[in-house]
Amino acid sequence: MTGRVVAFLGVAGSGKDHKAAALAAPGYLRIDFKDALLDMASDLAGHDVREDYDWFKSHIVGVRRPKNTFALAAVKDHGDSLAAACPEVMTGRRLLQRLGTEVMRGRDRDYWCRAWHGRAHRPYFEGRDIVCADCRFPNEVAFLRQFSAKFVFSDYKSPRYAPSMNTLPSAWRRPCSGGGWTTARRSPPMRWMEP
Repeated sequence: MTGRVVAFLGVAGSGKDHKAAALAAPGYLRIDFKDALLDMASDLAGHDVREDYDWFKSHIVGVRRPKNTFALAAVKDHGDSLAAACPEVMTGRRLLQRLGTEVMRGRDRDYWCRAWHGRAHRPYFEGRDIVCADCRFPNEVAFLRQFSAKFVFSDYKSPRYAPSMNTLPSAWRRPCSGGGWTTARRSPPMRWMEP
């Protein structure tokens, strides 16, 4: 006997985690693609980043040396907010994105699928129902189809994401748009495979 798999698709801030938690409460086992990534980040940080995950994602964990002293002062004075618009600042969220997408997926696009399989294989074949809150790439959709997954698109639009330069306080626009800094660019929209 096998279990069921439900996977949530959607952009950042669309409510995937919230909806997956609602399914996990009545008995679904939550196994996300990011679980192995959080294990790696915990190893790097020297503590379990899940213990204060929201804090970890939003705070600075590293800074590439800015090219001028004004920019360096801006990082020291306005780190958290400035990090969202300036690529020199490494927040926990940006570390997870770089490690997960650019580094690991860049080397092996199916790495996270195999890591998910390592966690989900046994419970799935023991009949446990599984929910996954972070299915984001076409190869992940194709992989989860092997488990006859049901895909749910989460389309809530959070105001927390996709900030523009116009929403930044004027004191921060200058260091982010000139003087050795580059403007953060939004990624092109994701294209989803039809489940």
